[in-house]
Amino acid sequence: MANGDDKAAHLPPKPRTVFALVATDPDRVVSAESMVDELWRENPPRTAVTTVQTYVGQVRRLIGALAGTTTDRIAERVLVTEGAGYRLSTDMIDIDVVAYTRLTRSGCAAASAGDHERAARLFRDALALWRGPALVNVETGTRLDAQVTRLSEARLSTLEHRLRAELNAGGHADLIGELAELVALYPLHEVFHEYLVLALYRSARRAEALGVLDSLRSRLRGELGLDLSPRLCVLQQAVLHDDQDLLSGGVGLELSRSPTGTTR
Repeated sequence: MANGDDKAAHLPPKPRTVFALVATDPDRVVSAESMVDELWRENPPRTAVTTVQTYVGQVRRLIGALAGTTTDRIAERVLVTEGAGYRLSTDMIDIDVVAYTRLTRSGCAAASAGDHERAARLFRDALALWRGPALVNVETGTRLDAQVTRLSEARLSTLEHRLRAELNAGGHADLIGELAELVALYPLHEVFHEYLVLALYRSARRAEALGVLDSLRSRLRGELGLDLSPRLCVLQQAVLHDDQDLLSGGVGLELSRSPTGTTR
C-alpha cells in the first residue's frame, strides 16, 4: 500500500488479508463472515467478528495516515461499514485493480476501432501496474486463492492482447525475442506459439516458423497425446503454401477471456 508519493506502508499479516479481500473486490460489500472464513478457515476464535473489526480499524488508520486524513473520514468515505460487511469505495483512492480494469477495457476499445498502436500502449500501461505475482505477500484462503487465479489469468490475457495489438501494428520483428521467451516459459500455450509463427513468417523466417509448429506438435503428442489445434493446422498450411494474407492481414484470434478477468 502506498500514497501518491510512492511512500509505502505495511500491515501485519491478518489485517493485510482483510485489506486484500476488499481491494480485490472494490465497491462491493465483503461480509465479515467471509473475512472470518478467510482468516481462520474452520477454527475461528470466539471473538472472531470483534477481531475482524479491530483489523478493519488498523487498515483504516493506515489508509488515513497515507492519505493525510482522519480514521473517521476513512470509515465514512473509503472503507465503509455496510450492514454486516465492509466496502472499499474507489471514489477517493486509487486501486490498482480498478486502474488495470479501466486501461484494459480502453485497450480493447482501441483495438476494436483499429487503433492498434494506442491499444498496445494501453495494454502496456495496464501490465506495468503488475509488480510481481498477485497477492504474493498475503496469507490467502479459499476466496483469495480464487482471486489470485482470476488476476493471474487476466494478466496473461492482457499480455496476449498486447502482443496481438503490436503484431497488428507491424511490430513483428521486435516481438520475436519476447515471444521465443514466452514459448519457453509456456511450452503448451498455443496463442504464444501462433504469434511467434506469425512474427517469424512476417520477418522472412519461414523455415523457423514451421519449426516452431513442429516442435509444438511433438510436445503435445509426447506429453498429452494431442495434435495441433485446427486453428494451428490452418496456420501451418498457410505458412507451407506461402499464403500472402499472412503478411498483410491482422491477427485474427478472437480471445475468449476478458483481459480484466471480470464479468462485470
